[in-house]
Amino acid sequence: MILQRGPKNPLCNAKRKRMGRKLTVEIAKERVFKNSDGKIELLEYNPDTRSGKSHCFQCGRISDLVDCGALMSGRAGCKVCANKRYLHYDTIKKRLDKRGLKLLSKEYNGKNSSLLIQFSCGHSEYWSLNRLSSKKNNICKKCSRKKGNDLKILPESLIIETIKNAGYEFLNFPKGYVDGTSLVQYKCVLGHISSKKCRHVCREVTCSECSYLRQSILRMGEGSPAWKGGISILKKFFKSKIKDWKFKSMADCDYKCVITGGKFDNIHHLYSFSSIIQEAIVNVGLDKKQYACDYNVEELSSLVAEVQRLHTIYPLGVCLREDVHRTFHKLYKRENNTPEQWKEFVGRIKSGEIKFD
Repeated sequence: MILQRGPKNPLCNAKRKRMGRKLTVEIAKERVFKNSDGKIELLEYNPDTRSGKSHCFQCGRISDLVDCGALMSGRAGCKVCANKRYLHYDTIKKRLDKRGLKLLSKEYNGKNSSLLIQFSCGHSEYWSLNRLSSKKNNICKKCSRKKGNDLKILPESLIIETIKNAGYEFLNFPKGYVDGTSLVQYKCVLGHISSKKCRHVCREVTCSECSYLRQSILRMGEGSPAWKGGISILKKFFKSKIKDWKFKSMADCDYKCVITGGKFDNIHHLYSFSSIIQEAIVNVGLDKKQYACDYNVEELSSLVAEVQRLHTIYPLGVCLREDVHRTFHKLYKRENNTPEQWKEFVGRIKSGEIKFD
């Protein structure tokens, strides 16, 4: 027989009677005092909402309670006292003495308070009782760190050999070599100097600046419409190698924008810089690679010399303001630029077709 919900169901009637039963203030106070072993008293109690206020005799805290049910049943107590696990000072001292530790603190205010402890090595540190109880050995932080570093000591010759085998040039140990945390300096083929810990170098020898260049080209990707086969990365490297050409170009323009006569922001190549780099790679007889660091030292030296030589053959650059430079490349793109395009651009400005403020 299946009983349905309703007034005729005895189970529903019994539940309804239990839920409708309300405790009086006297009974609620008696239950709280009894189940807390006389440590908590109930000051206020609302039978309708079961909310109230409690007072703890141990810490003196008066708490506002949303529901007094857990307190009356003994399943809860004072929150402040629950977070304090009071032990006698002598008890803590005996426990630490068994482990060979010396307690230097004069007071103890609960499990969350810090204790000044002297270890067998002579070092003193502040530790909480919870951290000490979970600690498997009796070694301080300094000795533990030193013990770990001693295990990572490697011969200097091995570190130097690792750097050279990775294609980098070893420079020195700035503060001397002690262990795996000591710093070592090395240089890549592009001249970038890196300083890293020896233990990191033993795992992998890398150059942060070269890695950044690789990541920047990977973010563009070969599918990007701006992809030029890696020439843009080579341009960043070779731009720092044509300073003489830049100084001569600025002096030829009297250090002013040749269009507006004011301050300039860029030096424009009349003959495309990308075309010069591609021509230099062909003249030297090398394959075009994605990164400048993919070439060895001899190949880079010959490329730099050829790029500098081609800059003496082709005309000097012109100093331009940013908006003028942007307008030129918007009209004539950024590849295969020639001096003829520049003459046409200047003619369009003189005719009034293109205007600048």
